[in-house]
Amino acid sequence: MINYKYFLISDVFNYCRGKRLTKLNQEEGDIAYISSTKFNNGVDNYITPPSYMKIYKNCITIANSGSVGYAFFHDYKLVASDHVTVLWLKDRELNKKIAMYLITLLKALK
Repeated sequence: MINYKYFLISDVFNYCRGKRLTKLNQEEGDIAYISSTKFNNGVDNYITPPSYMKIYKNCITIANSGSVGYAFFHDYKLVASDHVTVLWLKDRELNKKIAMYLITLLKALK
């Protein structure tokens, strides 16, 4: 039997806000740049990120502005804009099955 219980996001996830990178400063590449759009899983562009941007994988992004509250799972490399919060599990690697369950909960909070 599965026991469900309440939890704080900070109990389950590590999280970080993305970094600003204007269109003018984006260099074409193969890493997804996630912004606050509700379209295309939040992918705004594919870039070669500058060294100050952290590259994530197997994470959830949540839009903080624009399409506020939209959440997506990414099992590929990405960098996030400052309009997005990135979440990843503390104790294991996030997979699609777990992510889809958690995103359903997160969307209910928007």
